[in-house]
Parts: sequence; structure tokens; C-alpha cells
Amino acid sequence: MSSCQSEKKLNGTWISAYEHDENDTLNYDLSGVPFNEILEFNDGKLNIREFKYNNHENIRSFEFKLKGNKLVLNGNQPDFSDIIEPITKDSFQLSGLSYGNSKRIYKKLNDSLKSRTNEFNLTGNKYIRNFKKWTDTIHFVNESV
Repeated sequence: MSSCQSEKKLNGTWISAYEHDENDTLNYDLSGVPFNEILEFNDGKLNIREFKYNNHENIRSFEFKLKGNKLVLNGNQPDFSDIIEPITKDSFQLSGLSYGNSKRIYKKLNDSLKSRTNEFNLTGNKYIRNFKKWTDTIHFVNESV
């Protein structure tokens, strides 16, 4: 697959899901870098949004290219670039100097899940989160409960 085809395959919104190390041990952010990152690829442009963690929120934008399987930002040398391993329909894996021995997995956000409004009303909504063997349910009855 050519770099251009791979770049097109990256188009969309991706959410950091989990990491695994060289021993294939899963890491669900027990310490270290949080899973608070959203990557949005759009025809050669990359927007990275890191949500608040330790009073820090960060939004960055880059021009990007793929040189082979290396993600090159703003034309920097590919030798120090992050490596993208297989890009599938709904996920890809990122590794490089900033990840140490770990590889971070990103999952694609389906367009139907994207909110186009700045208003966020939780009242009357119920959210279910499954993690490992646990299920947590949050139901917002009104603005204060």
C-alpha cells in the first residue's frame, strides 16, 4: 500500500485505547501517561487533543506524512518518528521514542458517535462503562443528582 493510501486510511478520529509492552502485557494506565488523547487525521493534517490530566490540557496541530510506516510531523527526520503498525479499518498501533518499550493502540471513532454541538446535556442520560470484569452505570436524573 502506498503512503498516500495509508494516509487516506488514517483519515478520521482515533482514541487512545490501551498499551502493551514487549512481553504483550496490557497496560490500562495504572501509572504513567494517561489515556486521554484523541488524534484527528484529515488529508495531511493532524490535530492532537489531550484532555485535562494533572491540570493540563493540550491541543496541537501538525502537517503529517507517512514515510513507509513512520509518522513524520512537520517534515522532521523520519529516523526519530513514531512508527505506525498495521492500520486496519478500526485500529492502529503507535510506537517510538516517546513510548519506551510500549506500543499504544488507537481505536477509530465511528462518525455516528461524534457530537457536533458544544452543548452537553447529561440530564436523563445513562452511561454504561465495561472494564475487564466490572460494569459501572451512571444515570443523570437531573442537574444535581
